[in-house]
Amino acid sequence: MNLMRTPGRVITAAAAVLALSGAGVAMAADGAGTANPLPTGAASTARGSAPAGSTGSPASTALTAALPSGSELKLVPVAPCRMLDTRVVGGVVSNAARNFSAVGGLGAQGGASGGCGIPSYAKALALNVGAISSGGSAGYVKGYSYGSAVPAASLVNFDKSGAVANMVTLKIRAGNPSFVLRTGGSAHLFADVAGYYVSSPYVAVASNGAVYQSIASGVVGIARTGVGMYTVTFDRDVTGCGAATNSITWATNNDPSASVGAGGANQVVVGVTDQAGAMVDSYFTLALSC
Repeated sequence: MNLMRTPGRVITAAAAVLALSGAGVAMAADGAGTANPLPTGAASTARGSAPAGSTGSPASTALTAALPSGSELKLVPVAPCRMLDTRVVGGVVSNAARNFSAVGGLGAQGGASGGCGIPSYAKALALNVGAISSGGSAGYVKGYSYGSAVPAASLVNFDKSGAVANMVTLKIRAGNPSFVLRTGGSAHLFADVAGYYVSSPYVAVASNGAVYQSIASGVVGIARTGVGMYTVTFDRDVTGCGAATNSITWATNNDPSASVGAGGANQVVVGVTDQAGAMVDSYFTLALSC
């Protein structure tokens, strides 16, 4: 298979090329990077210590990788779209929590029957949340990702004066985007979405095809298909993305190159060669700019 090489393996600053650092980093549920020590048995950052299971010499020891500079969540605007309205379906929410979906048809919760165009890999919403007091009640509305703890702060406060709304950024459950609105008091709720947040797809890969040091975003799976050959499957169509690859081994200057869409619309095939041009298993990073 002929792989398309990225010249210099750097595209633009937005390409989110993975860098090297001295601290391990893991991916949090909301897409933010948090400092994370290496797991028990994993490689230390000392150059003379090989990763667990490695048979390589110190010259091929993998370094500690870090999240790319472009890994921050980015906003994708959408035309304002009604996501939910309890006046249409569901009725008043009174001192209770109610679950709402962010993807697919939303007619069952009073929103747009055809949905609002939010993808399953969205991490958060730009959402205008509103409340209309029922029976003169005063209270508040809290919002949070399904399955997470109830926050201390409210999104909006309401009273008998009339409808009130607030533009907020609300995390949602990844994979099956959903969120919860909880009221203190009684009110009808409505919400309009104006955009969603996503993180760029990227991954650090160990020589055996495993995710290295838990560094991954949007990755469904990785398959080592042969010596120096890896197929990375993402949770979205990546055919319009640019790819940047880098070796994360010390001293051994291996050369990974990527072919976007070679295995399928949501896949990137990466081949790694040594300085002599022979295929070789290796640690590497792959970052997409979409």
